[in-house]
Amino acid sequence: MGRLKIHEIYVRYDGPRLFSCVNESGAYFLGLFVDEDDAGEVFVFAPASSDRLNAVRSGQMPLRHAFESPLDGGVFVVRASKTRLETSVQWRRSEELPTDWLPDAAAH
Repeated sequence: MGRLKIHEIYVRYDGPRLFSCVNESGAYFLGLFVDEDDAGEVFVFAPASSDRLNAVRSGQMPLRHAFESPLDGGVFVVRASKTRLETSVQWRRSEELPTDWLPDAAAH
């Protein structure tokens, strides 16, 4: 993934919850907050082209589809620690994601 910079924030609640970001190579990702516990927060990042981001943003592509069928067939699951400067990143096939992490099918 590389170093990410937030491109646009679509939903904010105690920090970005749905957003797009871009890495230093110009690759885009759609980021989604999915879980939280005492240790940290969990986000899912789906690779996305600028056309795909525009389709999600305009409602032409359901948000859930962007995470169920990402460009590379998988997503990055990122766990950010609340207490330490620690972040873990794991690549997963999209079908391995818990269904309660996916946006509602009606969400656009």
